[in-house]
Amino acid sequence: MTPARARHTIMSAFLEIEGCETVGFEKSMWRVVIDGHRILIGAHIDDFVIACANRPVLDAFQQCLLEAFEGTYEGPLEHYLGCEIARDHIAGTTTLSQKHYAKEILRSY
Repeated sequence: MTPARARHTIMSAFLEIEGCETVGFEKSMWRVVIDGHRILIGAHIDDFVIACANRPVLDAFQQCLLEAFEGTYEGPLEHYLGCEIARDHIAGTTTLSQKHYAKEILRSY
């Protein structure tokens, strides 16, 4: 078993114990409802994105993960898997961009 597959297997088992279930056929996306608040967890190898509309519920779940596994909280999401993420809380929008990636492709060709 590859290290990435082993991490996925261990994390999946932990998330199931915490009451999480996978979303549809996707095996790297989970959801759980805690105190009436939905938490979504997306994973790519050892990088995780956790989202919840209720900050205290999100923080408690995140703390549970950090107590079970070695890791760090990197703050609000700004980059993930080559995408730049910009949030406008006032307008209630989130914008994803791959401008940096596109510029690199254009420079290369």
